[in-house]
Amino acid sequence: MKITLPFVFFLFFIDYSYSAPLKSERFIEYVNKKVKVSGSFHAGLQLNATTHENKLFVLIPKHELNMLCIEITSIDGIYKAFINYNLLPNSKPIFSEVEFNSKYKDELINYKPIELAINAKIGNECDSISNKLIISSWGNPQIKSDLALLIRSDARRDIAHIFDNKSNSKKVKCNKIDSGYNIAYDKLCLFKDIQPMTIKNIEVERKNLRNIPTERFEIK
Repeated sequence: MKITLPFVFFLFFIDYSYSAPLKSERFIEYVNKKVKVSGSFHAGLQLNATTHENKLFVLIPKHELNMLCIEITSIDGIYKAFINYNLLPNSKPIFSEVEFNSKYKDELINYKPIELAINAKIGNECDSISNKLIISSWGNPQIKSDLALLIRSDARRDIAHIFDNKSNSKKVKCNKIDSGYNIAYDKLCLFKDIQPMTIKNIEVERKNLRNIPTERFEIK
């Protein structure tokens, strides 16, 4: 598995924070090569980058919350990380680098960026945060790119919809990821040329022979 990250985009009126990365307060990671169970439905929401820099960025929205919670999962389920960061109130959206001091960096470089899903949320306690997501990126965010929603779904067909702050919507088919061992997640819903600051909600319509309940996520 050679690395060529698939997430990189951004817009013009978001501020960037390039000072020292936000330091983690809690960093738990492990490698388990005997994984036999599948993952949860949602794995990650991130920009579609093209180069792997081993740097992690998040779009921190305007907020008055105090905790950033990130879960990172490899597509094969072998690598897992849970990272917490303390936050100060933020008066405007900022794309900020956050500390990612993994002891497994030599192993992680063998994954493509699309094979390392980032699930980031903010709240007052990590355990109490529901489906309210924020956008992340492996590597330095660029002016424009695509948005990748990574999921695990047993449905025969998944259609992802995004809704912006003007009630406009866009939909894409979620396609199987071409990788050998998709345990944690197996489908990519890729939105082209999306402005992240306008996104308010994502819905995934799931179908077998009959409809499965739609999954819904609020974007902070």
